[in-house]
Amino acid sequence: MAAHSLFSARFFHRCSGLFAGYLFISAISAQTREPTEFELKAALLYNFALFTEWPTRRSESVFNLCLYGQDPFGVAIQVLAQKSIRDRPIRVQHLNQLTDIDTCHLLYIHSLESSQFNQLIVRVQGKPVLTVTDIPMYHNYSIINLEVEQKKIRFDIDVSAANRAGLSLSSKLLRLARQVHQ
Repeated sequence: MAAHSLFSARFFHRCSGLFAGYLFISAISAQTREPTEFELKAALLYNFALFTEWPTRRSESVFNLCLYGQDPFGVAIQVLAQKSIRDRPIRVQHLNQLTDIDTCHLLYIHSLESSQFNQLIVRVQGKPVLTVTDIPMYHNYSIINLEVEQKKIRFDIDVSAANRAGLSLSSKLLRLARQVHQ
């Protein structure tokens, strides 16, 4: 009887150890999963903001990161609300009206009708707003354009559009771009 209970105890401990190992490996693999497209895009938006200089007249106490159009980010963008740009906390804003654009430092544009996009571009023209889009047909109208290419996110930069907006982009950011248009 003692041998049977000893065997049961060993078996139980081995199973417990295997189960604990499984839980540990599961936790690690959950943490090392591949980031989603929009988690990567959210990280890019943050880095674009870090490597951009706004005119000194834009000295608000918060950094306004605005999303216009459908929000494809979900919770991925909310991670940025816990960060800051040059000691200013990031406020993520989901915009529904063109008049709200005036407060934006960075404006991400996703899935808009062409008439809405044209109105938006007219509204933001000449203002110190870093415009970012992933809509291929509108790449000629924004400062930074995102594109998924072979499962990687690439970006192009229009330096003249940034200059017209009164923004200065870091040379480090320009070196990382796939294409830089003057």
